[in-house]
Amino acid sequence: MLRSLKLWLSQGLVSVEWTQPRRGRSVSPVIGVALLVVIVVVLAAVSAVTFVSLGESGVDSAAVQGMGSFDFRQDGDTGNVTIQPDAVRSQSEASFHLRINDRDVYQWNGHDAVELSCLIPGDSITVISVTDSGQSSIVQEYDFRSATVCPEMTFEERFKFARVGPDEDDMQRVEVGDDVAFGLSIDPDGPGPDNQGVPGRSHLPDVGKISLANDWHYVQAYTEGRPVEGLEPPVWVFVLTDNVHWDGVPEGSGNLGSWNYADWNSDPDSFGDPVDKTYDLESGPEGREVDLADGVLTNDPATEPTNDIYVVFKPDCPKSTLKIVAQSGTYENAIYLNDEQIVENTADLGNDNTDIEPALTFDAPGVCRDD
Repeated sequence: MLRSLKLWLSQGLVSVEWTQPRRGRSVSPVIGVALLVVIVVVLAAVSAVTFVSLGESGVDSAAVQGMGSFDFRQDGDTGNVTIQPDAVRSQSEASFHLRINDRDVYQWNGHDAVELSCLIPGDSITVISVTDSGQSSIVQEYDFRSATVCPEMTFEERFKFARVGPDEDDMQRVEVGDDVAFGLSIDPDGPGPDNQGVPGRSHLPDVGKISLANDWHYVQAYTEGRPVEGLEPPVWVFVLTDNVHWDGVPEGSGNLGSWNYADWNSDPDSFGDPVDKTYDLESGPEGREVDLADGVLTNDPATEPTNDIYVVFKPDCPKSTLKIVAQSGTYENAIYLNDEQIVENTADLGNDNTDIEPALTFDAPGVCRDD
């Protein structure tokens, strides 16, 4: 008869030693112990198999999940953004998703380059790795800083859409905005001749209304964070240019009086006069406030031509808000939103070369989602 049962678990093996029982003891308890041991051994084996199975599943999932990094480059005549893979590791089952402003706009294998255009400063770009089971993780994030050339789209479209594809010749339009569309424009010197009331400048062309999507203006979106000039994001800051068509402005077009004019449809870089940012956002009582660069207030030619009118625009429904916070110039400009005149004459708003305190606020037509 059995006396006792001893077990050793070593290197995955179970060793059993049997000994004789004492006299007069029942056999039943010993049999019960033996059965219990058998059950324990079976459960241990099942657990081991389950553990190994789950472990292999986790390894497979990790292998499928894409990893690595990407280089974001912006260069060339268009200013397009190229996303170039850098040491990307993934299996064929993995896919990478490109998101702009949290919208899924493009999917690819992660090993090829992707090109983007029609972006505006403030757009956020995120690369996501997605497994075939739907698990996802952020691989890399990038905040876009400089506007791209976008001749294919109107001003309204430019704030709602972007273009993405494997290269510049194979791109599709994708929605990246917040379903808003608006059309701001400036008419330098207002309707009629653009001579600022000076007869000697009668030769200046009347250029009419110039969209704020024109590349000679500076634009930056602020989609999150503290208010800008008291307006909650999303808001846009524009630095309006009003004298590109003057002779000698910008500097690359020649000296004043040369009768050599820039074209509003020309690429600013072709004149060697980039559209630079001429302000910073500083902390103030209304959140973040527009602070002009020193050169703007001293008429530094290096700030031309993007140094004339500083505007903060908040599209909203049922009405929008436009604030003029500073200006440098006395040109009698009119500002429009969707052909409705908002500002009749910017020269009447304040002194030349100054911050306007408090900022002048104008109601503008609403920009509603169902427009």
